[in-house]
Amino acid sequence: LVNWEITRVDVPLDGQSVYGEQPSVRSYPYPNPFSPSVHQVLRIKFDLQQSGNVQLRIFDAAMRLVEEQNLGSYNAGTYEAVWDGQDRNGYTVPNGIYLYAIEQDGSSIKGKIVVAQ
Repeated sequence: LVNWEITRVDVPLDGQSVYGEQPSVRSYPYPNPFSPSVHQVLRIKFDLQQSGNVQLRIFDAAMRLVEEQNLGSYNAGTYEAVWDGQDRNGYTVPNGIYLYAIEQDGSSIKGKIVVAQ
C-alpha cells in the first residue's frame, strides 16, 4: 500500500522559484489530481490583471456546467478560489476531467482539473 501526502505550498504564478525560472501561468489548481473525499477542497490560484467582478465556472468533459460561483469584485492581484468537488445540486462529481474558467469582464483564465476518487 502506497500513501501519498499533499503539502500545500505557495508557488508563484510568475515562474520564479527556488528551482530556477519556470514558465509563467495565469492560474493553477491544486491538488491536481483532486479527490474530494481525501482533500476536501481544491484550490485554484489565479492572477487578475485588472479590477472587476469575478466568476468561477467548472464544466465536465462534455462542457456541461457543473458548478458556478460568483466570487465578487476583486482588484488586480493574485487570489484563490475554492471548490469542494460538488455539483450545483450538492452531489460529489464522478471521476473524470473537468475544465474551469475564471471569468472577469469578458476575459477568461482556463485550466484543467482531474478528479480521481
